[in-house]
This record gives sequence, C-alpha cells and structure tokens, in this order.
Amino acid sequence: MTRRLNGTTLVLALVVAVGPLSACSDQAPVVPPGESAASAAASAAAKKAEACGSAVGEIVTATQTYVDTYGPLPSGGTASPVPSPASSGGADSDFRQAVTDAQRNISDLGCDITQAQSELTTRLASVTARGPVANAVLLQTRAAITGRLPKEPVTRTISPADDLAVAVSEAPNGSTLTLTAGTYALKDSLALLTGVTLRGAGRDTTVISSPGADAVILVLTSERVALSKVAVAHTGTTPASVVLGGPNVSVAMTDVRLSGAKADPEGQGGAGVLLSARGTDSATVRGTTLELTRADVSGNGAAGIVLSGDHRVSIVSSNFASNGQCGICFLDSSTGSVQGSTFSGSGVGAVAVGSSRPTLIGNSFTGGEVGVQASGNAAPVLSKNTMSGMKRAAIILTGPVRGRIDGTVCRSVPFGIVLSPSSVPDLGANRCSVARSAS
Repeated sequence: MTRRLNGTTLVLALVVAVGPLSACSDQAPVVPPGESAASAAASAAAKKAEACGSAVGEIVTATQTYVDTYGPLPSGGTASPVPSPASSGGADSDFRQAVTDAQRNISDLGCDITQAQSELTTRLASVTARGPVANAVLLQTRAAITGRLPKEPVTRTISPADDLAVAVSEAPNGSTLTLTAGTYALKDSLALLTGVTLRGAGRDTTVISSPGADAVILVLTSERVALSKVAVAHTGTTPASVVLGGPNVSVAMTDVRLSGAKADPEGQGGAGVLLSARGTDSATVRGTTLELTRADVSGNGAAGIVLSGDHRVSIVSSNFASNGQCGICFLDSSTGSVQGSTFSGSGVGAVAVGSSRPTLIGNSFTGGEVGVQASGNAAPVLSKNTMSGMKRAAIILTGPVRGRIDGTVCRSVPFGIVLSPSSVPDLGANRCSVARSAS
C-alpha cells in the first residue's frame, strides 16, 4: 500500500518522546546451580542488551514501514499534485502504537536510555525514503523520535553550508528560518510539512534552487507558509513548477523571484506558482490562499501563476514577464484581486475561464497576443488597466462572459475590446474600440 497526501494537510503521529524514560529497578539475577554470580550477571546483561537492541529495532522497522506508505507525486506537478490516500488505513495510528509499545519495552527492561537514544539515532540513518514527500516525512519523524523537533516555534539562522531540508524538518509550526546570502542548491524538491517562514537576505542574494521533478518547493500543510526576500529557481530539465500546493494551502510571498519552471507538451509543470484543486475541493470558509507582494514571476515555461478549484489570491505591485501561455490563469471558481502589477511578454497577460471571478485593477499589460482573455461563465472585473502592443487584441471575451470593464486604456493594438455575441459584460467608460465577433 502506497499512501499519498490527502489535500495538503499532513498530520504525523509523532506524539512520541524517546526522552527520559523510567527504567525498572534492576534485580540481582538468579544464579543457576553450578554457575558463578559473575557469570550469571554477564549472561543477564547480554540478554538485556539484546532485548534493548531489539526494542530499538522495532522503532526503526516501524519508521521504515511508515515512511514507505508515502509515495512520490505524479511527475511534473500536474493539476492534482496531492492525491488522496490509496487507502483509509491507519498508518499513523499503527506507527504511533508500534513506537509506544517499543518505548514501553525499553522502559520495562530498564535499558540505558542514553545508549538507547544513541543507537536509535544511528539506526534511523539506515531508513530510506522514495521521493521528496517521503523524505520530508522521514526527516521530521527522525527529528520527533530523537527529540530534535521542539514543541514551540523556533527562530534560527542558517547558511548554505547547512542542510535546508533538515532545518525545515526541525522547525515546528510558526518557526522562522533566516537564510543568509548564498545559494541553497537542493538535490530534490523541498517539501514543507509545517507552517514556517523562510526569510532571505534579498532576492538578488539568497537563492533556493532545485532540479526537482515536481517543484522546487512543495507546500504540504494547511498552516501558513511565508517566503520573503528570496529567489526560488528551478534548474532542472524535467517538467516542474517552482512553488506547488494543493487546495488548503495558505502561502504569502513578499519580495521574491520565481523562475525557471519547465513545461512539457502535455501540459505538465511550467508554472511559477501552481495551486491546484479539483472543482469539488472547497473548504467551508475560504480566505486568501495566496498573497503576493512586490514579486517578480518571470521566465516560466507555461504560466506565472495557475489557480484552480476555489483558490483566492491577493497580488500587489508584482511583475509577470515571459511566462509562456499566461501571466496568470484563473481556472474553475478561483478568484481574487491583482492590483498595480505589470504583465509583459506572455501569450496572454491574464486568463479567466470556467466560473472564475478575478478583479484586475490598475495593471499594465504590454505585448503578447492578448492582454486579458475570458471565456465560459467567467465574470472578470477590469478597472483602470492599460493595454498596449498586443498582436491580436487588448481584451477578448468569448461565451457567456459577464463582469465589468471600465477605465481601460488601449494603445497600439489592432483591436480593443472584442466581444462574442453571447458575452454580456457591463461596459463603463473605456478608451478602447469595441467590436463584436461573428461567433
């Protein structure tokens, strides 16, 4: 059985402590007839050591079994990066029970706790993981079992010489890791299982890079994750996004640069930020799932940002340049606002399809094929945007699109606002030509 993460909340059953354990009092060994007391004591000590080692081994075996339930993500960071578990089995509770039973044995045997902890730490190093998610689970499990996972938030400063994945695994919810200047070159994706803040020295000086096949950063927690003053770059050749999350994430990024996402012809990967969800993945109450402030999202193969499900964004003063098909794509029922930002060099600056309802205010769109394109039952609100230099048109609406367009300025475009016969937006005062297409 291979388990994958359900949504983006990972609850590890790690309420275990191999900290101080009370050992039963040693009793003098019974001396068999014909055996000296010294010989009996040595024999008892050997049996005790064997039993203690066996109990430690049970924890190691349980850890390997637990980590094996987490499999790799679908390659390329597809539209469903965090599938439901393959079964509803109780892997978490089984693991917790196995560790609890082994710890009880260690206590009942009166094992030397310091020695047991040392042996456990050594033997846990042999546990293997398949893929970045399983590796993150393994690292956090090791930290919890060996007492390196604090119960309260921590603030730490780390450098490129440190292992960022290990540092993250030892940071509980609410922790802040300050990254000094330099490049944090990861071999695989960095999976975040807790709500942490990664704060760099500046997006021109602190870089997190990875050739990972899914993403540079996988957000696998519903707790708030924050990135600031860092550049996150994908450096591989396989399809991947830069930041990837599921339906219940909460991500805030300030003064960041996101680049290098790779796409393939089948549409896998390629987004600076991909927040995915099925149309039915809706929380009872939805707040803002992505906050982006003063960000540069450029040079990504398919898109700057892709939102599906009912994700909601708040984007302010950010730049989207040369991002393949679209600067930002609103899919399904996604929504949110984009203000005071610039879009250039992508196929379409902003796309709204499905039943999405984005609000675009005071943005500048330059070049590309189309500034803003909407279709289906989308209802975009476009206010005080500037459109210039598009090859086809500033704005194209197809299908029963509603919404509102006002205060738009069009310059150097073959067509301004192009409406299909079924498009019925509310048109305010715009400095753009308006045309109806034949179909």
